[in-house]
Amino acid sequence: MFDEGHLLPISTVLCDVTYFSPWLTTTQAQTELVKQVLDKHRGTSQGVKPTVKVVRQHAATWKEFIAEATKFCESLDDAWIKEFVSILAKNKARSVSDVNKARQRITEQIEAEARRKAEASQRESDEASEEAERLALESARLKFMNGVTESIQIGDSTKYTPKVPVKLLLTDPPYGVDYQSQRRKTTAKKKKIDNDEGIEAACELLESVLSSCYQHMEEHSTVLVFTGWRYEPEFRTVIQRCGFKIKGSLVWVKNNHGSGDLEGSFAPKHERIIHAVKGSPKLTVRINDVLLSRDKQNTEHPTEKPLEILRPLIEATTNEGDFVYDPFAGTGNTVIAAISIGRTAVGVELFQDYYRSAQDKLMTLAERMFENELEEGQEMV
Repeated sequence: MFDEGHLLPISTVLCDVTYFSPWLTTTQAQTELVKQVLDKHRGTSQGVKPTVKVVRQHAATWKEFIAEATKFCESLDDAWIKEFVSILAKNKARSVSDVNKARQRITEQIEAEARRKAEASQRESDEASEEAERLALESARLKFMNGVTESIQIGDSTKYTPKVPVKLLLTDPPYGVDYQSQRRKTTAKKKKIDNDEGIEAACELLESVLSSCYQHMEEHSTVLVFTGWRYEPEFRTVIQRCGFKIKGSLVWVKNNHGSGDLEGSFAPKHERIIHAVKGSPKLTVRINDVLLSRDKQNTEHPTEKPLEILRPLIEATTNEGDFVYDPFAGTGNTVIAAISIGRTAVGVELFQDYYRSAQDKLMTLAERMFENELEEGQEMV
């Protein structure tokens, strides 16, 4: 499967045995990387060679979290290095997010030890005080980032119960069309959507989730469900059967069209969004029921919805602090859109790769939010 171009980036994934042998060795890292590339990118296109670009991307991800761990070890003494590596090994850390969680635990322990020493000596030098402040800030940053990444949960949404009343349920469930993009010719096709084998299974899944969620919705709350025109009537029936009242159907017009029947059908260029309610919620702002926005075709998830269409839907149906729930979260854009405009949110995703992609995007958002809050605090001081 591999030639020299594939093997070169793999060979650059290296682990310092002085630090990491209980957690990860170079041989182990390279072996897992190869397996990850093959498992993820061969898929239904058995025999299609992964591109060199794909291998480079995966190798870069591995090098990133190994580099983060190495950099942190260089700031520790031997005892703390051993404890840090023990946590990495115990948690089988394989992402920057995993490494950050281990860093948080060690940082908190170091901070606590530094404070105990300062109290025992009944004095703090300026240098020790600055270090304690730095560690406290770093601990707060990591705690904030890890808290945001926990807004995406991995698991079966039929078994998940929202912890607080839901103001808006916004989701893009399986449509029952057994979708797989056919546009790619030279690289492996994206994976099919789980639980998308047929309309009966899709309706059964949607009904299981919505009927369970109904009792956890606020007295006056909103449901927005993406769907295709073909099965919109079936989805409407399911939504009504779960206790919600249909208010209408929005149309999302994309900037490009799908394929379908190239000779006998008009080019499909839109999707529907069913608007339903529990009680009588009021819109915070009235927007058009025809939404114009791009359709991102080159994302990891084959049916990912762009943030620029999700934000106005959330803004129109919620206020700051309200809780938004997405039981079919994919790569997490609904959660990201909600958190970025001051809402709380949780998304549940069944598929491991999409869950980790969502975590990575949430971590980037959390880093930016923390830095913004820090700058605003410094300006006030």
